Parts: sequence; structure tokens; C-alpha cells
Amino acid sequence: MSNQVRRSPLERVEYVLIVSTLLLLVVFTLQPLLNLFALSFTDPSKVAGFSGLSIIPDGFSLDVWTLLLQHPNVQRGLFNSIWMTTTSVIIGVMGTALMAWGLSRPGLPGRRIIFLMVLVTIVF
Repeated sequence: MSNQVRRSPLERVEYVLIVSTLLLLVVFTLQPLLNLFALSFTDPSKVAGFSGLSIIPDGFSLDVWTLLLQHPNVQRGLFNSIWMTTTSVIIGVMGTALMAWGLSRPGLPGRRIIFLMVLVTIVF
């Protein structure tokens, strides 16, 4: 017994149009990002002649990245990002574990209301 759904020719054309449109959007979104990434690894003497459509570096150099990571504002931003991510994860995991432990106790007053409030925030 086959579980395949028979599609009409119009549905097939519609499917091809949707998939091709989505693939085109992916290409238009990723190509500039990949170009910038390749540009960051390109040899500085060859940057002026670098094509805006190329996604492969021309030569290889880490000069841009070393210069970027030596800047104090970038270092401060990286530190802030790591600090905020680490503290957020620790506080979130601790809060979730404490909430789960409390909600697992059958004698907790208002347990159903608290659980309902948690579910509402998950759904919305």
C-alpha cells in the first residue's frame, strides 16, 4: 500500500515555484554574508580587486582578524557577550530546575495555577 499523495499538475507547478523562490531567497541572503567572510580572509593587497560576487578568498591572511581582535572596543564587546550568555544560562538553568522541583511536589499550594502560568508563557 502506497502512502504517496497524488498531486495535480497545478499543485506540482505550485510546489516547484515555492521551492525555487525559497532557494532563491536563501542564495540572496547567504551570498553577501559569504562574500564578507571571504573578504575578511583575503590578502589585504588584493582587497581592492576583490569581486562582490566571489565567496572564495583571494590569497589568505588573518591580518583583518588580528587587527579586529586587538581593538579594545571589540574585546569589551566579546567579554560582555560571553559574560551575559554565561550568566543567563546559569540563572535560567537554576530557575528552571528549582521550578521543576517545586512543581513536582504534590503538596505545593497553587501548583496547578503556577503550572498553568508556565504553560501559557511557553505557548505564547
